[in-house]
Amino acid sequence: MTSREKRFSALCRALEAPPTPPAAAQTKYVDPRVVAPPPPPSTLKAEPVEPGFDAEHGVRASVLKELKLHRSVQRDFCRVQKARRPGDSIDAMLPVQIARNSHAILEHEAALERDFVPQHGPNQLISSQQLIMSRLFNVRGPAQARAEYERLVLTTTADGAIRFRGPELRQHDGLVFMSLLHMLRDFKTHTLASFRADEFCIATMGSYSGQARERLRQSIVRLQSSVLEFPQFSVQLAQRFDYPNTGPWSVALDEHIVALFHSSRVIWLDASLARKFPQGVCSWLYAYVEAQTRLIPTSAVYLRELSGSLATPESFERSLRQALGHLANSAVLDPGWSVADGKVRWRKQTLAP
Repeated sequence: MTSREKRFSALCRALEAPPTPPAAAQTKYVDPRVVAPPPPPSTLKAEPVEPGFDAEHGVRASVLKELKLHRSVQRDFCRVQKARRPGDSIDAMLPVQIARNSHAILEHEAALERDFVPQHGPNQLISSQQLIMSRLFNVRGPAQARAEYERLVLTTTADGAIRFRGPELRQHDGLVFMSLLHMLRDFKTHTLASFRADEFCIATMGSYSGQARERLRQSIVRLQSSVLEFPQFSVQLAQRFDYPNTGPWSVALDEHIVALFHSSRVIWLDASLARKFPQGVCSWLYAYVEAQTRLIPTSAVYLRELSGSLATPESFERSLRQALGHLANSAVLDPGWSVADGKVRWRKQTLAP
C-alpha cells in the first residue's frame, strides 16, 4: 500500500470511529444554608438530568468537536484528491468519501442552528429584536396590580401578527427568561437540566433569601404559562419546571425556542449591565438602545407606549430622564442626551479610536 493510500485509509477510519462525548461534570448539590460563599453573579450552572441523555448530540461542545473533525478531514480529502495520479487505487472511493463527509458537515451545521440557542459568552445575555421592541416584558412596577391573563398583539410583520397570551410579564421576568437561555445555551433545547435556585437568585437579583427564591419560582411559572404565537409556529417561554422544596430545581426550554432567533435579529446584552440597571424603564431602555443600529430623535410618547407603561406622560418622562442618566453614566449613551418638546435626542457612546 502506498503512503497516499495509507493516508486515505486513516482518514476513513477517523470518520468511522465513534465520537467521544465530553465527560459530564460532577455537580453535587449542597444545601445553601451551609454552603460557602456563592460563585460570582455571572456564574449560572446547569446539568442535564434526563435518563439516557445523549451527550453526543445534546451538548454543543460535542457537536462542534465533530464538526471540526469533519472539516479537518474534508481539507485532507481535498489535498489527497489534488495530489492523486491516474491509476491510483483510491480514485473510485475518494468522491464517495468526500460526498459523505460533506453531508456530515451540513448535518452538524444544521444541528447547531436548529437545536441550540445562538452562542454567546459567559458575560452576555441574548434576546430577539422583536421581543425587545415590544411591551412583552413591560416596565410596570410592583405597586401596580399584575394581570393574571392577557392577550396582546406585540407587533405585525410581513407574514402576520406576533401575539402573546398568558400572565402579564414584566422586566424581572424578561431578565429571568434571558438568564434561562444563558444557563441552558450549551444544551440542546428541550433538555431537562437541574440548577441551584440560590445561584440563580444571586445572578439575577444580587442576593438569596426565601423571598427571592419564591419570586424566582413565580417568575418561571409565569414563563411556563406564556405562549408567543407567530404566523407559522407557537412557543412557550419555558416548558417544564420542577421546583421541590429541597434540592436543585430543574427546567427545560421549548424545543422550538430557537425559532425566536430565526425570525428576528439576535441582540446581545452585557449581562453585568442588564443585572445592574434598575428594573423598569431603565432596564427596558437599555435593551431598546442595544437593539438599534443608530439612535434618532424619538418621541417620548412612542417609548411610553412601546414599553407598556401606565404612568402619566409627565411621570414617564421623569423616569425616562433618570434612565438616560444611568445609561450615560455606564457609557451606553453619549452624555449629551436631552429630552425636550416631547423628543428624546440621543446617540450611542462611541469608543475612542
